Amino acid sequence: MRIGINALFLQKPATGMGQHLLHLLEGLDSLDEKDQQYVLLAPRFRRAYTVRAPQLSDRFREVEVVSALARLGENVEQVWWEQVGIVRAGTREHIDLLHCPYWTNPLWSPWPTIVTIHDVIQFVLPEYAWRKISRVYFSIVSRSARRADAIIT
Repeated sequence: MRIGINALFLQKPATGMGQHLLHLLEGLDSLDEKDQQYVLLAPRFRRAYTVRAPQLSDRFREVEVVSALARLGENVEQVWWEQVGIVRAGTREHIDLLHCPYWTNPLWSPWPTIVTIHDVIQFVLPEYAWRKISRVYFSIVSRSARRADAIIT
């Protein structure tokens, strides 16, 4: 089985989700699952600070995708990645399953998806969504989570 993993947060290793992703990859690598391959799908934004995955076995493969929307800003690039870029990359890599280790999976996916939701504070406290664009993004997040085949909390 080829499992695609949204590796966006390899670019942000000092964040909680970045740390979660690093430890998840190390944990998966320690499993004796010879029939599983992992494809780390990551956008290559215009920023220069990209961190590579930790030293992993040959069951892991990194795939970087150039963002098509570099001129429009980091937030637009990220939404493009979460909804379009990762689907294109996963299709090219012939994955069987997509795991998004943070709260946004694509609204439409040709494969089963698993999403990890670390917290829901932005849905409970209105001050986290005070801008209209934030409310739109959180609406996408909420809808995409409901479409996931499995949710890890």
